[in-house]
This record gives sequence, C-alpha cells and structure tokens, in this order.
Amino acid sequence: MGVKEISNGGAIREICRTALWRYMDLCDVPSRVDFSPESIASLFTPDAQWVGGGADNEAKFGTTVGAGRIAAMLATHLPPSGSFRSNRHLLDGGAFEAVETRAGRTQVEVRWLMVRASVLVDGTAETVVSDLCTRFEMQGDRALIHRYEPVRRARPTGPEVGDALHRQS
Repeated sequence: MGVKEISNGGAIREICRTALWRYMDLCDVPSRVDFSPESIASLFTPDAQWVGGGADNEAKFGTTVGAGRIAAMLATHLPPSGSFRSNRHLLDGGAFEAVETRAGRTQVEVRWLMVRASVLVDGTAETVVSDLCTRFEMQGDRALIHRYEPVRRARPTGPEVGDALHRQS
C-alpha cells in the first residue's frame, strides 16, 4: 500500500465525518435516528472489520468481519436488549491520511479521539476514552467503513476525564 496526498481533501474529510457521525447517531441511546441492522450494515463495506483493539476491547468484542455480522453484533449492545440506559459518543476532528490499495480503491484512514459517556441499565455511570482508528473506502461520493477499531485508553471518572482529554492535546 502506498500513501498518497488526499485530493479534494476537504470534501473527502466531510464525507468521512458524515459517515462516522451517522454510525455514532445509530449507536447512541436514545438514538436520534431509528436503528435497524440494515441501516448500520449500509455504512460498512461487505468485507468490513470491526476490531476490538487493545486487551479490554479484544476480550469484550473480539473481531467481527462482514457488514451483516457487524450489524448483528452491534444490535446485541443496543435497545431493547442492550446494556445502556443512555449512551453518547463524542469525537475530536480526526487526523486524516489517504491510502491507495493494490486494487486501486481509495481508502482513507482517520484517527480520532473518542469519548463514550454512558449510563448503564443498572444506573452506573461510565465514561470511556478511546483512540479510534477507522479506514473508509471511497465509493463515489460516499465513504463506507472498511475497518473500525476502538482502543481503550482510560475509563476515567470525575476530574480524571478532563485529565485524560488534556493528555491528548
């Protein structure tokens, strides 16, 4: 794989952000949009990978391959059977790099800082700070998620949340 400059970078960045924001909207609880396995699967390439990165996420999530399997896995974590009473994702602006695969398809790798703030069904509040590495495959004016890999950095509470976020700057 060779790294190349992002042509039309502003538009590609916006397309990738929009795709990930749609994903986050579908995974937030309560969701601002109607979740369905089809709606989440439509955001991924057919051979996409959802990888639980790092020891904590690997043990909890493992690796799931395929848009339909990813949608089914995510559905187990969301209402009505999920563990969240409320769940919100926050992202920084992301660091972008374009990659061209051997097959000539343009993929864009983006690294984000993600904060997930949740209230679990048992009433426990949880905040998780993760590095999120995503790889999008450009298909016309759409970006589909080809790889999604959150790596947990910290599970801070109270003032530690600000400390964890400050270390990212």
